[in-house]
Amino acid sequence: MNTIELRNSMNSKALMSIYLGVFSLLMFFMPVVALTLGTLSIFLGLSGRKEARDLTQKGAGTAVAGAVCGASAIVLTVMLLGAVMSSSITY
Repeated sequence: MNTIELRNSMNSKALMSIYLGVFSLLMFFMPVVALTLGTLSIFLGLSGRKEARDLTQKGAGTAVAGAVCGASAIVLTVMLLGAVMSSSITY
């Protein structure tokens, strides 16, 4: 793969980050799945953004969006777990 083809291609880590981030948002009611996919999405998004900028590939914004979706899924899942735990406490 030459330099021109590499510059015009979309970063694969960025694509995986957005896919996992959106899927983890959809699965926020399944804590193990959402936390795992959200964490993977954040790590792939951050490394994909750095890789896309260093190699001048497309996808730096997509990587950031994937990381944000993954972080949002983690926050939603933790909030859901907190609500479930607080409602199950009896006094």
